[in-house]
Amino acid sequence: MAQYENAPNQFILVKDSKIAYRWLGPKNGIPVIHLVSFRATMSQIDPVSMNKIAEKRPVILFDNAGIGRSTGKVPASYSSWADYCAEFIVQLGFKQVDIVAFSMGGCAAQMLALNHPTLVRRLILIGSLPSIGPGVVLPPPEPFQGIRMAHDRESQEAALLEFCCHSSETSQAAGRATFRRMLEARDDWSDLIDTDGTRRQVQAFAKFMSPQYSSEGSYERFHELRVPVLIIRGSHDYVFEKHTCQAMVRQMCNTAVSVYEFPDAGHAPHWQYPEEFAELVDCFLCAEDTLKVPEMPVHWVRWINGTDLVSKI
Repeated sequence: MAQYENAPNQFILVKDSKIAYRWLGPKNGIPVIHLVSFRATMSQIDPVSMNKIAEKRPVILFDNAGIGRSTGKVPASYSSWADYCAEFIVQLGFKQVDIVAFSMGGCAAQMLALNHPTLVRRLILIGSLPSIGPGVVLPPPEPFQGIRMAHDRESQEAALLEFCCHSSETSQAAGRATFRRMLEARDDWSDLIDTDGTRRQVQAFAKFMSPQYSSEGSYERFHELRVPVLIIRGSHDYVFEKHTCQAMVRQMCNTAVSVYEFPDAGHAPHWQYPEEFAELVDCFLCAEDTLKVPEMPVHWVRWINGTDLVSKI
């Protein structure tokens, strides 16, 4: 079975774009489709967690339109991003998939689950903001600026550490180790996306968070969700803030929602706890009842369907 380090780059035509992807793990089973974060490509993914998840199921990594090795234009809305993802899934011949999505990728994943509900079996969101709505706290702009302006390996590492990790020594060290694993895993590294693609992703985020377009976002439609949802956040994530997470869970009133919070972690808790993250993903995807996923070794805070939200955070 292919792993992150040796999975070949493959290509498939989706709409007007040639989409690059890598297939990890077995060929049979319901696959995990991974959606990446702001400016990220397949290179900015931790090989440890992906290889662990791929031990039991297919894992598909891909560069959406205009990103990394893929051609075309970066979608300027999360609905368009989701449409490309849906067509990609269909073109690969899958009838249903599980989604694991990080940060901005999770914004698109929300729209994928809402606009293409039959394609998504289970939805895992890591540090992913909902669209604007009551209780949603807008994140500070400074960390986004660092990621937006990063242009070489050194500035990319510095920006990712600031954006994705807590300021503690432990979290920063884990972030540096993750970045090093990413760099060393393969010899075909792709840098963060270019200026035009970045601009279009910023446009998508601005629209998602604008009250003018709230009816086109996810927040007002969360009641439509019927797929089980797992939300993962770090205890010190100032992008996906705790009150925002609470508001998001309350809106998902017609499906099973669990929230796991990693201690001493920032926006990318799966970077700091790759093994535990992969174990949690496996438990959630295998569980007959997702609300009975066992407690994990790390001392998480766990919410179930909004119960005791305030007292447990």
